[in-house]
Formats: sequence, structure tokens, C-alpha cells
Amino acid sequence: MNALHTILIVDDQPGQRHELVELLRPYGYVVIGECSDGQDALEKVHSLRPTACIIDVTLRNTDALTLMARMRRYYPETTLFATAMPSQAQLAMEALTRGAVDILLRPFGRRTVVNILSRHLR
Repeated sequence: MNALHTILIVDDQPGQRHELVELLRPYGYVVIGECSDGQDALEKVHSLRPTACIIDVTLRNTDALTLMARMRRYYPETTLFATAMPSQAQLAMEALTRGAVDILLRPFGRRTVVNILSRHLR
């Protein structure tokens, strides 16, 4: 179980956020917040101090890559993960240069996501 690991999910698609919440819950990850834009994400990271943040690489009204760079700079203790479709490989690779430690590819495979998170969150 990973009850000590708190997660903030940043995605402008409510269904995608819900999918991640449902995927993570049985493994003991605690989703402490959900955001649909960068400003809300920065405010919640500041106030909630999650262990990790899962950020979609394509957010409406927010440059997700700039958001990741800002989070890495101001909240280096928060581990960042990016989510992307296989067709967004270029953005996913850029996310790794902006602070993400790994990429969670959609459609999500439960074991794959949990293995990636557990590899980086100890």
C-alpha cells in the first residue's frame, strides 16, 4: 500500500481525472486534489504539498510544459509525471526535459501506471 503518497491530478478532462482516481485508489494512493488548469494546480501544490503530481501534456488554457517547469522550480519535492497519448510523443519527451520523471501513456494500463509510480515514489 502507498497511503503515504498523495497525488494531485491535473487534467482538463473530468473523465480522465476520474479514471486515474479509480485506477490509483485500490493501490493505496491518496488523490488529494484534482485540477483542470495550471493556476489552480499551482495553488493546490502550494497548499496541499502532494508527494506527486500527474499532469496531462495538453491542457486547455494552460501551457502544461511551462506549468511543469514552474512546479519543478518552486516545488522540487513534488515528483511530476506527465500523461500523454502515443500520438503526443514529442510533447511527452519535452515534458521529461521540463521536470517530469516519467510518462504515463493513455490508454492507461493499471499495472503499468502503478509500476511507474512505485518505481519513482519510495
